[in-house]
Amino acid sequence: MKKKLDLSDNSFKILPSFEESPGIFVPLEWLDLSNNPFSNIQTGTLPDSIKFLDLSCIKTTAFDSDALDNQFNLEELIIRGYGCDRKLKVIDRGAFLKSNKLRKLDLSGNQILAIPGNY
Repeated sequence: MKKKLDLSDNSFKILPSFEESPGIFVPLEWLDLSNNPFSNIQTGTLPDSIKFLDLSCIKTTAFDSDALDNQFNLEELIIRGYGCDRKLKVIDRGAFLKSNKLRKLDLSGNQILAIPGNY
């Protein structure tokens, strides 16, 4: 059974832990963290079973190259900037390099200054 979790529009200043141990969040495939005030994603924080991830309107202007290092199953990533106080401006080189199954990437509504090669 596909596990979905919608945590959008909350007040997470630090990304919650989704440890992969027997329980409600495993295998988590769909996760919405949009409109939360956390500013970065530490490598390994999110379970590697996620296929859909929404990070729209989080409190960051840069997307680090290692933020999705363990997201091998990610198929759809949404980071929209519409109506956000902070908009994405910088995408580090290699930010999506390890997300080999990524089929949809929505970065609309941001203020991206440049798109580096070799994702």
